[in-house]
Amino acid sequence: MLALLLLLPASPAFAQNSTTEFLPEIDANFKLNSYVRFIFQAKETREGGDPTQAEIGPSIEFYLKPLLKLKHVTLFDLDDAKSRPLVLAAGYRVVPTPGKPTVNRMEPVLTFHVPITARILITDRNRADLDWSPGKFVWRYRNQRTAERRFTIRTRLLLLTII
Repeated sequence: MLALLLLLPASPAFAQNSTTEFLPEIDANFKLNSYVRFIFQAKETREGGDPTQAEIGPSIEFYLKPLLKLKHVTLFDLDDAKSRPLVLAAGYRVVPTPGKPTVNRMEPVLTFHVPITARILITDRNRADLDWSPGKFVWRYRNQRTAERRFTIRTRLLLLTII
């Protein structure tokens, strides 16, 4: 693990643009019961070179019973969903863009959480964006895999996430 952390910054980077962006986000969660959570999200995004735009809307998450092994890996994590092996979410977003028609978006999401050795959590998020605006329907598939591990250094909790 230490060798990987030392080699990661030394790996060559190709075709990178350095931009500085500040994209604020507000999330509000309401747990309906131990298997269902309602989420409202408002955030600023930038997609496909479009100017900065907002993304606002609700989601509902359904998850399975937590796995004991996942509970140990996500011991100090405040997000309940990470201790569940499978999370199914359905969301609706309104995406107003300056100078363009408003886009309505449905977001079905399927997320898998898999614990591996050394208390590392692998997350595989599969999301479809179903966008429609006046006279046009577009869809796309997005996949994001992350690996994360929590460390404690002198009573401070540190999270290392690799995307």
